Formats: sequence, C-alpha cells, structure tokens
Amino acid sequence: MFRKIQVLLFIVFSVFCYGAQGNAAHVMSPPPPDLEITTESLPDGMEGAAYSATLAAAGGTTPYTWSIQTGSLPDGLSLEAATGVISGTPSVVDTFTFTIQVNDDASGVVTKELSIIINAESPVLDITEGTVGTEFTITGSGFGLKKPKVFLLYLKNEKPKKHKCKIIEHSDTSIKCRINNKKITPGLCDVKIKPKGSNNPPIILEEAFTIMEPWIVDISPETGIVKTKTEVTIEGYFFGTKKPKVFLGYEKKPGKYKKKKCKIRSWSMEPSAGESTVVFVVPKKLRAGVYDVIIKNKIGSHTVESGFEITE
Repeated sequence: MFRKIQVLLFIVFSVFCYGAQGNAAHVMSPPPPDLEITTESLPDGMEGAAYSATLAAAGGTTPYTWSIQTGSLPDGLSLEAATGVISGTPSVVDTFTFTIQVNDDASGVVTKELSIIINAESPVLDITEGTVGTEFTITGSGFGLKKPKVFLLYLKNEKPKKHKCKIIEHSDTSIKCRINNKKITPGLCDVKIKPKGSNNPPIILEEAFTIMEPWIVDISPETGIVKTKTEVTIEGYFFGTKKPKVFLGYEKKPGKYKKKKCKIRSWSMEPSAGESTVVFVVPKKLRAGVYDVIIKNKIGSHTVESGFEITE
C-alpha cells in the first residue's frame, strides 16, 4: 500500500513539473520600444576650432549603426558609424543641413533632419586704440570678396552713434581701415563689420577699440623770447593725421582766460602707434609770462599747464 502511494505521488509531481515548464516556455518577453533618434539639435561650431558632438538614439535593438542619408556634414567633420560621434575641425563658414539615419540590430531604421552652423572665427584687431587718422587691421574670415563696411559704435549724450571708417584694403580674411577725420566721442567703442554680398551676418566686437584724446609728452624748448617767432616742438600721442590746433593759454585778468592760436609749421602722426609731432610758432604779440600749452583735434584736447614761458 505504501509503495503504491509513493508511485502516485511521483506521477503527480512529474506532471506538475512538466506543466510548469511547458507554461514557462510559452511566456513571451515584451517587444522593445520603437527605435527613435533622441538628438533634437547639434551645437554650433567655429571655423578652425575642434568640434565634437554625439548623436543619441533609444529603443530598438542595439547595437546601432549611424550614417548620413542625404546632405553632408560641414567640411572637415566626419561621422563615426558605430558611436554616432561627429568630430573634426570645420573649415567652411556656413549652415549645413543633412538627414541622419540610424539602423538597429533588428533591421529597424529611422531618420531625422539636423543642422550644424559653422561660425566664422572671432576677428581680432592689430591695435585697440587710436584717433582720427589711425589705421588698424581686422583679421578673421568670412568678410566676403566685396568691400565690406566697418563702423565704430559709441554713445554721445547717452544716444547711440556710429562712425564709418574708410576701407583701405580688404579680402575675405583681412580688412585694413582708417578712422575718418570727423568728430567722435572719446572712449570705448564697439567695432561693427558688415560684409557685402555675403550670407554672413554683421559681426560686432564689443568694446574692442578706444578712441583717444591727444596727449602731450614733451615740449621743446620750454622758453622763448618776447617778440620773436620761436619755433616749439610738441611730442606726444594721438594728435591726428589732419592738422591739429595749438593754443597758448593765459589768464588775462582774474576770472578771464584767453587763448592765442599759434601757427602750425608741420605735423605728423604714425598711423598705427599714434606717435605724434607738431611744430608751432609762438605769436610775436604775446607778452612775457607763463602760458599753458593746448593741443586740440576732432576728438578732444590736452592742456599742459604752465608749459611754456616767454621772457624779456
């Protein structure tokens, strides 16, 4: 009797185990989510600077394989098929639109249109201060082959103003220009570069240039004799390439200041460094005394108090 019960239990146990295994074999895993490209946009790049961005996907069955279906990447960039990494050094300024494709291991395929904007390398100025007549060169790229425009942007009485510079030489990568002989407020200026015949937008370099007032460093000689036309040389910076004005100033009587204009013999200014020289003649009619020396141009003026003395 006991033997029969053991056999029966064995049969029941075997049937139960077989049934459990059979049911387990018929349980199916849920399908993977649909394949999709999750990258929404790609960062901008700069001409001549290293670039790297990684495409991303989700769903489907890994591994993924990436490719470009239509369009092209910016010149100098390439796509790594196995990782989705776009890298390299872009060499052309433009907006590049293309269609990315990703394939998964289960023959899933999806595509997406993306763009990369390659901006021009930030331009640089060879000098950052000057005055009327100063010449400076802007080096960069994407200026175009047609003559661009260059402006100095500044504030006058808290109102925005602009000063158009004269273009001396130009190419797609370099612009040489001169500050015209017009009134402009001294101080910091933005530099605006406006390419012509190019799809590139205007470039603004904030607080890139300083307009300087004239500055006297040396006066020689410092004395002259009354009723003689003494020639005096003033040396300094930023007098301008156009003829400045020189005055000898004095107090005629308490509270009344007078300025006597002097005749200019010669003047010069190195157009980049701003080193300047003016030679003027002391008026014969001035009396013996001590005088301020004043130089003035379109930008402003500088006074050296008691800078010259006329003796008997």
